[in-house]
Amino acid sequence: MAQQDTTNGSMISRRTLTQGILATAVVVGVRRGTGEALAQSRPRFRPLTSGKPNVASTPFSNPPYIRAASDGSYTLNIQERIAIVGGQQIRLQTYTDANNPNDNDAPGSVLNRPPIGPTITLTDNGSPVQNVTLNLNNQLPWPATLNPHSSHKAGSGTDNPPQGVSVTNIHTHGLHVAPSQDNVFVELYPPLPSTVTQESVGLPANSTFPIACGTYPYRYAFGRTPDGGITKLPAGTYWYHPHKHGSVASQVANGMVGAFIVRGDLDTIPGVAGLTEQVMVVQMIEYTETTPQPQVTSVDPNYLYNGPPAGTTLNSQLTINGQMNPTLTMQFGEIQHWRFVNATYNQFFYLAVQPNQGTTAAAPVLYAIATDGVSLTNSPSGLSVPFALATPQNRPTTFADVVMNEITVLAPGQRLDLLVRMPESAASAPQNFSLMAMTYPIPSSGATGQSIAQIQVRGIKSPADQLPGSSAFNAGALFRPPISIPPNPNAHPTQVIAFSFESNASVNGIPFSEAGAQLTLKRNNVDVWNVIGYSAAHAFHIHINSFVMSQRFGVDITSAMIWRDTVRTDQVINNPPTMPPTPVPSTDPAAVQFISQQLDYIGDFVLHCHVLDHEDFGMMWWVRIAP
Repeated sequence: MAQQDTTNGSMISRRTLTQGILATAVVVGVRRGTGEALAQSRPRFRPLTSGKPNVASTPFSNPPYIRAASDGSYTLNIQERIAIVGGQQIRLQTYTDANNPNDNDAPGSVLNRPPIGPTITLTDNGSPVQNVTLNLNNQLPWPATLNPHSSHKAGSGTDNPPQGVSVTNIHTHGLHVAPSQDNVFVELYPPLPSTVTQESVGLPANSTFPIACGTYPYRYAFGRTPDGGITKLPAGTYWYHPHKHGSVASQVANGMVGAFIVRGDLDTIPGVAGLTEQVMVVQMIEYTETTPQPQVTSVDPNYLYNGPPAGTTLNSQLTINGQMNPTLTMQFGEIQHWRFVNATYNQFFYLAVQPNQGTTAAAPVLYAIATDGVSLTNSPSGLSVPFALATPQNRPTTFADVVMNEITVLAPGQRLDLLVRMPESAASAPQNFSLMAMTYPIPSSGATGQSIAQIQVRGIKSPADQLPGSSAFNAGALFRPPISIPPNPNAHPTQVIAFSFESNASVNGIPFSEAGAQLTLKRNNVDVWNVIGYSAAHAFHIHINSFVMSQRFGVDITSAMIWRDTVRTDQVINNPPTMPPTPVPSTDPAAVQFISQQLDYIGDFVLHCHVLDHEDFGMMWWVRIAP
């Protein structure tokens, strides 16, 4: 892997780490045998309906946009701050904008806004190449517990998370960028305290895991390939979050997430251009609750991974942009553009709008126009865009129902660009609706969910907004990644991946290892992936290159050309895992198949389950694209 430029970062040697100078913050006390490790890494799913009841709070607000320094660079500070969520003070690890004077209170003070990272945007102004420097500045407290370096051993079968909760890095989720630039192997520690002696400086030039203290500069060349070629980014919604293995779930559960928007052709379509835009980053800041509740609580990483002790519960309330059930306003006849991000670390849900008591008007209708940052387009087999969302099914069997399911259900990490249309009405009385995150799969006892926002409809927009014409979404009208679709792609998968809890959390029975690449792909090759999930639902995610869905629930949906970088895998029923895995027949409802092409870049990155505690326990592989 190419070494990332670290001229602005304070570097420290691997030898220093192995002597225990750089430490992880929390360590699980004992190493477990195979049976205990298997039980330890089972998912700890907490339903959406747990936690405090929803109450309408503050008016909805979009996250602030990140501000550039005079040289055009950005700086994200990572600080421990006290945030207020639903009236509760919570000590959190947060992103703050170093160049925003309204966001620069001292670490440890009360955050003066909801706990959400600033939104980063790229805009296509005629040049597809944009050079961006994002300085990541770790201001978290130095670890109190010294321990030999072991952050990348988390989930290796010898150590389990939490590991290194004060160590971090950043991942631009879904963006097509060089692996050496979106480097998730970086380990960024807080600045060295004065009491620590730095024995030597620097790392070998070929180091796989760059280690820095204080600040690390991520330098991106979006749209430029290493050989000087041009590659375009599709317009749509992406996001960023930490990716330091062993503490990803913990840091995301602290609210360390933010939206990343690429503006372009999708935003210029008549009927989309000029709409009120809402950025909606759904989080689950999972803080501890005790009786009596202290004035300031926190996200306890040991509890998050291993379960809380008796008398302590974890509040699993969903928030939008760090706000609990905020209220937004619309008018009759208005359409808004909502950029929706499932930034929870482990929740699957679909969206629904329900009328509140006393409401008589028709509810807003949700139309999808992009999935995971890539525009939807019309399909001769029946996909018409804008695509009206409806209730998904647990086991759909027809093309139309499978497509509805694939677009509607949001796994952790997935996004939807939505047009939200409030029907025209002559009603003069205000109307009120709840935006619901509905549990998926739908329980046999009936649909359940959690209100995540309130919609107040006031007044009439004249003239009424009109949905964009379907022809604007014809194939070729909007940029999407080029890909070669093989004939009969579902017949011969070239990659078989099984997420399971065999030998602890693992991929194909093998947990993550820092020893070297565990899967090698070839640049420009086309692969058909057969992905299987055992013991629970999982969310397959691979960095660098998105993919086209080809088969779900035994139904071929290749013609719909739905792009994803993250996909839900339903649990294989009554089929014990065999390792190494064999392809699950495409007719099996739990089999997921998709097509990817390794375009433009070579280098090292990862695939993993985006149920992030699964990843931290070892459900991740090191991937290499070779020339």
